[in-house]
Amino acid sequence: MAFFKNNSITQIIYSSTSVKNSDIDDQFILFSKFESAPLIDEISGNKFVISSSGQDNIFVDSGAFGNALRMKPLTELSYLFESPIFTSFSLGFWLKPVNVAPTINTQTGIPNFYRMGLIDRAQFQLSSSGMIETVPDETDFVVYEECVNNGKNTMYILLESSEGGSVIYKTSEYKSGLFHYFWIAYSGPAGQLRVFIDGVSDNTTLVEGDGVPSSLNSGTSTPLHINRSAIGHNTLLRGNFGMLDELVFQKNFISDTETIARHINLGSEFVINKSLSNTQEVYQAFTYDDPTTIDISSIYSNGKNIYVGRTDGKVFKGDRTMWRSRKDFSNREEINFIKKRLLSSDAVVDVENGALKLLKASARI
Repeated sequence: MAFFKNNSITQIIYSSTSVKNSDIDDQFILFSKFESAPLIDEISGNKFVISSSGQDNIFVDSGAFGNALRMKPLTELSYLFESPIFTSFSLGFWLKPVNVAPTINTQTGIPNFYRMGLIDRAQFQLSSSGMIETVPDETDFVVYEECVNNGKNTMYILLESSEGGSVIYKTSEYKSGLFHYFWIAYSGPAGQLRVFIDGVSDNTTLVEGDGVPSSLNSGTSTPLHINRSAIGHNTLLRGNFGMLDELVFQKNFISDTETIARHINLGSEFVINKSLSNTQEVYQAFTYDDPTTIDISSIYSNGKNIYVGRTDGKVFKGDRTMWRSRKDFSNREEINFIKKRLLSSDAVVDVENGALKLLKASARI
């Protein structure tokens, strides 16, 4: 088994400080890491406004990168920025969704699916029929979730046109209880709404309206909200209690997978901060955009940390309690499904205590 010299290891450290004094691309409007209270926009240093009912206050918990916001059903956050987004925007965030199991209508036998607010720049109103709707002249967009069967959720994106009317798109389903990275990009001139889930372009479905509007109702008086409301009948709306991390919002349309991969693998700070734009340190153990030709060539543990070397020359460092892999080798037969490369006559590729053991060999998982 190969051992690595100290000077060959790039230590991976996630910053818990603000990027206020950093060299930030002026296309970015908002970036929040939710590291600690008070919750702030890391670019300006300004605080989120918190509105809560009773004792249901916000708190932070371990998230995708450092800490994350644990949303509470009766707590709403808002942030006002005076920046119009008439024709384009990009919104990225980590979400660990929760699923509220559907109930069955006793009269019809049809399941009732619950919806939860997530992120919006909108105002809402209650109609005479009990529906929660947007106030068109004070709405740009609404992103909300719907809980469906089998512990999965789906996401809706509403865009309010400056010419009147709105459109709603629906994503594919995703599992609750796991962190997912969402990237939503809108371009009016190009007539595009692109959604990426965990770095993969999603096949969104148009469920209402005629297509992507050329411009939005953007003003400067409506704040950005977290966990305010969804669209639907008021009896089927619930407050969100999932986890939100690394919220980034910018006023241009970004849909290239290389940039999205940097948000996922390195963290958004490595994208918005120009001084870190060429840094290749990776916080996740295995990156989402790994080419399949890359193999693991060596593994070393010093009792506290695990170091993994790859055939492309990169070395990863991970805490033993947080290390993530693509395979669980609890079943010894799993070894039959990996591609092995023996580098010596006494090489070993084996399974030991649920982990892959490599000696003078590499493996493609």
